[in-house]
Amino acid sequence: MDAEKLKQLQAMNCVIPPVCGLCSHATFYQAGNLFGSCGKRTYEHQKHTGPVRSLSICRYGLCCCDHFELDQTVVLQLADFAVFVELDLTPTGS
Repeated sequence: MDAEKLKQLQAMNCVIPPVCGLCSHATFYQAGNLFGSCGKRTYEHQKHTGPVRSLSICRYGLCCCDHFELDQTVVLQLADFAVFVELDLTPTGS
């Protein structure tokens, strides 16, 4: 990344949040799909019987749990921007 571009992004406190679309546990059945499923979160569907189901997720949904793992394929796609992925968005202070 160009040094000046990096400097400007840092100056504006650029952050890429830990959204489901960046997580290794997310499955999106086609590239660009907005909705997919989480490989870590499940639930029992109240209308249907059968096994538990994977939780439906939105690609841009913020993953606020401790299961988020940055997908290494995504790291390659982000290239120099990967340094801006904020893995811990836990609120600080009171």
